[in-house]
Order: sequence, then C-alpha cells, then structure tokens
Amino acid sequence: MNKEEVLKHLGMGKTIHLEWMQKAKRLLKGGESSDKLAPIESETCPFYRWFLTDGQRLSKLSNNPLTCMQNIEKLHGEIHTIYNEMFKLCAPSTNKEGLLGKLFSAKPKVLTAEELEIAQTKLLELERVSNELIGEIERLERRLGAVSDEKIASLE
Repeated sequence: MNKEEVLKHLGMGKTIHLEWMQKAKRLLKGGESSDKLAPIESETCPFYRWFLTDGQRLSKLSNNPLTCMQNIEKLHGEIHTIYNEMFKLCAPSTNKEGLLGKLFSAKPKVLTAEELEIAQTKLLELERVSNELIGEIERLERRLGAVSDEKIASLE
C-alpha cells in the first residue's frame, strides 16, 4: 500500500458518494429507470470494501485518531440507509416480470404531498451526512499528506 494508492481510494470514496447524491436528486424528480437508481447495500459498496480491508491499516497512523475511522464507517452506513429509504419511497414498484412488464411499469411514481415532504427531508439529511463523510475523508487525506510514503508503506 502506498500513499498514491490510498489517496486514489479515498478520492473514489468521495466521488462514489457524490454520485449517490446526484442519484438521489434524480430519484426525487422521477422519470429515470429505477434499475439505474437502485440502492446497493453498504457492504457491497466498493469504497466500503476497501475501507474495511486495506483502509483499516490507516488507523495505525499516529496522526489519525480512531474517531476519524469510526466516523467514516458510521457516516458511510447512514448514507446507504437514507438512500435506501428514499428509494423505497420514491421508486416505482415493479411487480411485473418480463421485458414488457418492465417497460410498462417504468412510469415514475407519483408521490403524495406527505411522501414528497418526507423524500425532500431525506434528501436534505442525505446531503448533510454526505458532506460530513466527505469532510472526514478530506481530513484523512490531509493527515496522509503529513505522513511519508515510507510510513504508509510500512503499514502493510
């Protein structure tokens, strides 16, 4: 593991979760296939898989408090939970099978005023948590900048 590799994975984490914010906004607007906007479980997220394996080595850095790693893990889980809740609320249900069933059930779900308010609140919550996660990742990136490549390589 080297610094460039670690920074690449952290950057990927920020990018992936910013993309989820965009998906959440499109989900709320409707009109896009729910297949493209379907949530994934936190555990199957590429960033999280890296974070739980190689990324955990970063907790050994003396300038990286344990709370940073715990916050990233907690916030990451919250993002996936909130998005999943939004998806369940906003995505059209597709009970029909086969190609024609999927084509004809691809109409956006019309939300009631109450559902829309809940979805908008979820979107704001998702944005807040996403910003917190990105802030934690950026703090970790800055801490890595203060550590030599050799030190990071020795974490293996």
